[in-house]
Amino acid sequence: MKKIIIFVLVIVLIYQSKIHAKYIFIEKIKIANININKNNIKNKIDEKKDTKLETDKNLVEEAETIDIDENPPQYSIKEEILKDGRIKKIITTNEEILVPEGWKRQTTNSISKIYYENTEENIELIDLKGNSTKCNIIVDNCSFVFKNMDIKD
Repeated sequence: MKKIIIFVLVIVLIYQSKIHAKYIFIEKIKIANININKNNIKNKIDEKKDTKLETDKNLVEEAETIDIDENPPQYSIKEEILKDGRIKKIITTNEEILVPEGWKRQTTNSISKIYYENTEENIELIDLKGNSTKCNIIVDNCSFVFKNMDIKD
């Protein structure tokens, strides 16, 4: 009977030690996984920091290369005499401007207006950044003649 009890105790101890060994083994695996996850998270956080630093660096470089235009547009005026005596004034600028009222855009950097009589006017040329300059237009050789037109009913 003692042999049976000892045998049963030995089996129980062996069984318990296997359970204990299995428990320790599982815990070590869990701990190892937690460490790996912590390392993965730490690596991802470090990657994000590096990416943010790189992004911040790029923003600073962009900010350093922004061209601030505070110069008003420069211009030249050309005059064409049309066949019927009207005068066409063409203003060409060094940059694109907003089209003043009464003028038409010819190209990206030029505008024009046709005059029917001698006159003088001042217009403001405004570039796309808001810088402006005054331009004096003088028309003094217009020979256009309005013709009388009889309208019959």
